[in-house]
Amino acid sequence: MIFETPVETAPQSRYTWPDWMWVTRKEALILDGVAKKLGGPFVELGCCDGRTTWFLAHHNPTVDFVAVDWDGAPEVMDAAQKGENPGIPLGYLRNRGVFPNVRFLCTDSSRLQLEMVRPKVIFIDGNHTFKGVQMDTENALAYRAGLDAGITLLWHDYHDEGKGPNWVGVGRYLRGLAETLPLQRLAGTNLVMFNGSEDGSLKPWVP
Repeated sequence: MIFETPVETAPQSRYTWPDWMWVTRKEALILDGVAKKLGGPFVELGCCDGRTTWFLAHHNPTVDFVAVDWDGAPEVMDAAQKGENPGIPLGYLRNRGVFPNVRFLCTDSSRLQLEMVRPKVIFIDGNHTFKGVQMDTENALAYRAGLDAGITLLWHDYHDEGKGPNWVGVGRYLRGLAETLPLQRLAGTNLVMFNGSEDGSLKPWVP
């Protein structure tokens, strides 16, 4: 069972906002609070065009962010498989200036070698199929078990069964995972958190 936990956030008026993001403003404020509380590296699996990345990097200039995505263009996929890094089309972020605290990785997130990054936070928001979420999560949990039991994991686009048909794999996978890990849905959002504490209790992520 996934328990719902209330979370306080800072006033939206304190922030500069992108045109729009795939996360809601409350979700963005929670992610910002996590970055401020825990620092980095903060790994974002599924950065798309970089609007959430921009928001987080802009408001946390001393935190290192690693933005990971997989460009579906055949030439980019071929280059990445050869070990090359042709870059990610993070249109929004690039058009508004790239931050020195953001590192881009164009790769299949399931192949990401987390031990090379040493993250404090992993935000899973990439491949939303059951298998995709499973691979990203198992990779993160293997890193947690082997190298850092204190890392925080967050997932986006968790929906109750029958809702959010485009992201049905996220909910199905996380409901199964909740049988073995204390997962918490953050109230008023589609975010689920595992913060690495012994009892799974949520700390107040308030900026």
